[in-house]
Amino acid sequence: CLATLHANNSYQALNRVLSFYPVEVRPTLLSDLAAALKAVVSQRLIPTADGKGRTPAVEVMLNTKLVADLIEKGEFSGVKEAMDNALAEGSQTFEQDLARLIMEGLIRREDGLAFADSPTNLMWRLQNEQGRHMAKQIKVQEEAVSDEPSFTEFTLDVKPSGYRTTGFGKTGFGNTGFRNSGFDDSGFRDSKVGGFEDSRIGS
Repeated sequence: CLATLHANNSYQALNRVLSFYPVEVRPTLLSDLAAALKAVVSQRLIPTADGKGRTPAVEVMLNTKLVADLIEKGEFSGVKEAMDNALAEGSQTFEQDLARLIMEGLIRREDGLAFADSPTNLMWRLQNEQGRHMAKQIKVQEEAVSDEPSFTEFTLDVKPSGYRTTGFGKTGFGNTGFRNSGFDDSGFRDSKVGGFEDSRIGS
């Protein structure tokens, strides 16, 4: 069963329903309402940021166990707080949806505050959303940097001179280094260059 009525939000809609019945039958009404109600959906049409139309901000009150208990007791004032703390998927207050519309750039901040039930609550939510958004951007940037190649992980294995372990292998200069090329142990052994036989440079 679906019904409509004029009310500013979900818990005021409950008060409207209650006001239709005389006082003597209200306890029975509240018990039946707590058992039969599924949800209350409210909307407000907010001017769009471009000024060309309106977009709905939607409040959804799902009849959770906590909400049903509050309705049965007639404690409608506690429904708002229960919705703020609700973990049920799909449940949301006007402030939650207004914060989303502002963060997505669909409505202006001042319009959101003007249509909120609690501007203070909306301001608090906006600050939290902006903080989470910035933290998410920083995390994405850090992950992008970590995926880039790094040259700090390379290690150069530099060995002492002697031309035996690094050099021109199999290039006409011996297998590994300048072996048997006239340059052995960093000297001119048997080089016969300029008539200096078996000469060495260094100690």
